[in-house]
Amino acid sequence: MKSFGFWEDRDSAWHIEDVWCLAHIMHLSGVFPSVSAARKNGWNKPIPEGFSEFIVGKSKKKVFILNEFA
Repeated sequence: MKSFGFWEDRDSAWHIEDVWCLAHIMHLSGVFPSVSAARKNGWNKPIPEGFSEFIVGKSKKKVFILNEFA
């Protein structure tokens, strides 16, 4: 978190669970009101390995993910 500049704004950074998919992250970040709404909008996909960046919704919210990589 410190390497990517999220250390000062720790309220905006979360640890993800192993069983989550992208729908869980989109709900947690506030893009969708529920996980099921995110799934219905096509986010029922696995979380990609490594660093990912998504710009989502009408407000163009930026979502950054740093997932474990092999």
